Amino acid sequence: MSGNPILLVSPGREAERSTFHEWETSHVHGVHPVVYSETYRHSREPSDGAWGRRPMYLVTYQVRAEQEPAFTAWYESDYIPRLMADVPAYAACRRYASRSAEPTTYLTVYEIASLPEVDTALADMGAPWRTSQNLAWHHWEEAAVPYIEANVFRPIFSWPV
Repeated sequence: MSGNPILLVSPGREAERSTFHEWETSHVHGVHPVVYSETYRHSREPSDGAWGRRPMYLVTYQVRAEQEPAFTAWYESDYIPRLMADVPAYAACRRYASRSAEPTTYLTVYEIASLPEVDTALADMGAPWRTSQNLAWHHWEEAAVPYIEANVFRPIFSWPV
């Protein structure tokens, strides 16, 4: 880790640098940067561009290598387009694959249109009209996805524009 660049060059902050270095040395272990490349972008884009000040639903997962081509074909040509059609609160969707991690780790980022729509978006994902898609996801999860983690991130602060 490289630490806080402001702290490392600010004169008169030697004690803070020392404390930070001690903490970094004794508490930060096994941190490896992972570089991701975009592999898919849905055509729906927010009017203010990608990576706005919106909440995000992030899904991180790995796919068994022998299942990866079939999973990716289904995920990008069927699952994501249907999900985007069924969940209008999703303002954008992009999928990334790690370039440096083994096994490959995938990250799908769904931007949610606004903070009040977070619960609606998540509820729509599990709605009765999505039963066939959710069963298909469950099939693929059992057959091809040994690791998955999903998180919602809500913005807590934004600089004024």
